[in-house]
Amino acid sequence: MEAPDPLAEEIRARLSARQPVSDEQFDQLLPVRPRIRSASYWSSVEVAQTASRWLTEAGAQRLLDVGSGVGKFCSIASLSSSRRVWGVELRPDLALASRQLAQRLGAEVVILDGTLERIDPSRFDAFYFFNPFAEHLAETHERYDERFPASVDGFINDVRIVER
Repeated sequence: MEAPDPLAEEIRARLSARQPVSDEQFDQLLPVRPRIRSASYWSSVEVAQTASRWLTEAGAQRLLDVGSGVGKFCSIASLSSSRRVWGVELRPDLALASRQLAQRLGAEVVILDGTLERIDPSRFDAFYFFNPFAEHLAETHERYDERFPASVDGFINDVRIVER
């Protein structure tokens, strides 16, 4: 039996009650590298809670976070809305971290491996985008890692996929 995780339990309770949680506190649940890059690459807790509230009020039932990264938005949105939330992530290490975060928080999250091109958009009635393609245009030192080179063509291609 796993030992209780007081930090995760406190954050879960606060998010489920739609109470504020600081990014500094939430990000302690993330692995070290994603924690360091969190402010640049993932939604703040406040933004995730607000977006989740708006989407819930708009009647969204099946939400997909495109480029879900470490799963910060997915877990927050799931706990804030009491709904299952899906994410799609290209990087296997971040997809794994997403699943671990959701499990640690007890959030109902499904992370799909791959890209938006592999997803049937008709399965979802709402989509969340937080900067998923900007890394294509970033300077080397601003990118999450160098596994995926900068590419204006890649950016344009990803935007066109969303437009379709």
